[in-house]
Amino acid sequence: MADQQPEPGQSPRRRPRFPGDGPPPEGASPAEAREWAEQWLRSYRADRRARRVRAGTVAPTTHAEIRMRLDADEQREHRRTARDKRRQNPPSDGGESAPE
Repeated sequence: MADQQPEPGQSPRRRPRFPGDGPPPEGASPAEAREWAEQWLRSYRADRRARRVRAGTVAPTTHAEIRMRLDADEQREHRRTARDKRRQNPPSDGGESAPE
């Protein structure tokens, strides 16, 4: 168990979210470390942008972002209509819809 303790300042269950998340490879040259950092930053920014587009806090600009935003809007609308239908038509048999 002692070898599974996280380093000070790290959470115990943290998993990489982006390509190259974590420290650069051991023995990497300065150029390789810089490339790693640039790739990580590109991935991080793309993820943040995608989250903001899906949430509707920023306007989509590329075709992929517009499609992603439309998909998110359709999912929200589908959930809304399903919720409204459940409210209008509650199950009459006490919630058990499967026959015995």
